[in-house]
Amino acid sequence: MARYESSSTTLGALQRGLGRGVFGDPSAPVAVLGDLSAAVAVFRDDYRWDGVDERAVYLARLVRDFDLPVPSLIPFEQNLGALSVLGRCGVLPAVDALHEYVCSGPRWVEVLETLASDWPVEMWDDLRPVALARLTPGVKLWGEPWKYWGLAAPLIRPVRRPLADRTTEELLTLLSDDAVRELNRRGPHPALLDVADSLSRMPSRLSSLYRSLELLGARAVPFARSWVAQPDHPLRGGAVDVLARHGDESDLSIIVAEWDRLDDLPDFRCGYDTLAAGVARIGARAAVPRLRKLWYSPHSYERAAYLRALNVLDPVVAGPFLAEGLWDCESSVRLLAVEHATASQLGRLASLRDDPMETASVRAAAASRISSV
Repeated sequence: MARYESSSTTLGALQRGLGRGVFGDPSAPVAVLGDLSAAVAVFRDDYRWDGVDERAVYLARLVRDFDLPVPSLIPFEQNLGALSVLGRCGVLPAVDALHEYVCSGPRWVEVLETLASDWPVEMWDDLRPVALARLTPGVKLWGEPWKYWGLAAPLIRPVRRPLADRTTEELLTLLSDDAVRELNRRGPHPALLDVADSLSRMPSRLSSLYRSLELLGARAVPFARSWVAQPDHPLRGGAVDVLARHGDESDLSIIVAEWDRLDDLPDFRCGYDTLAAGVARIGARAAVPRLRKLWYSPHSYERAAYLRALNVLDPVVAGPFLAEGLWDCESSVRLLAVEHATASQLGRLASLRDDPMETASVRAAAASRISSV
């Protein structure tokens, strides 16, 4: 687990992918990063708390905007994304480094598949002879570039559905794991709630039952309230999610208790997003300090959920965070920030609209927002 500096420092903000890592004043139109050594240091370790956390565009912009050295492919997963973005935007040292890695690096297949998913064909098609020479005979590969080159393995057969011909009533009688999955494919079935309690005692069925609760939505609330009252109930986690999504003010104490439980888990930063949406939907303004604290979590994947909830509960408090979000590492945060941008932020909106490193959805949203503010 990476060690995180305080978010009040430049390095700590960069580690978390926060906008303040690049801009001292979130409303400023120009970069003011003062500690270039911190910017260089952030490439030496993978500071994402989880692999789903985005850093590629954020780090690529650091290299471009502050004229930093193009990083190496160590750490691999983090810097591969940044190098791919740089290469796609024509930074030749990044292009050369990635091409060279495909020719001689140990994880060349991952690099090549990343380039094929991110770059236009003409930027990677010339690597075909290298790939053919390096491929291990018998290895099955899917997707690009293998499909484009005619080297992809046959498509995997569709998921087997051994009970597809059974009626819903028959499936409820069988109640095997396959039966629960088949029921989920057909949509919500309230009758399943009557037997979910007994089914939950079989661990192999928990994931299917969690999906069932999600499909049943508000109809599962009475059952969920019963399950959360039992601390050791196998479906308690799914029940809390049901109450966060569909419960009312009477369920707020359960949501807060789950929040506290997550806070007490060392180095655990996942699962707050559903709770944040729940307190916002219920209108629990007392949760604002909790949401502000979560903004600084290195698990940036959930950050948009925190910002969305904060904006619902207290738009004034959310204002500075929305401004900072225009430079965030997560595209979902940038998108939300763009949607709420003001006329004073037209300069940043124009930068996002015109930045080839930016995602298509954020660029389109920025263009739309410029025309409406």
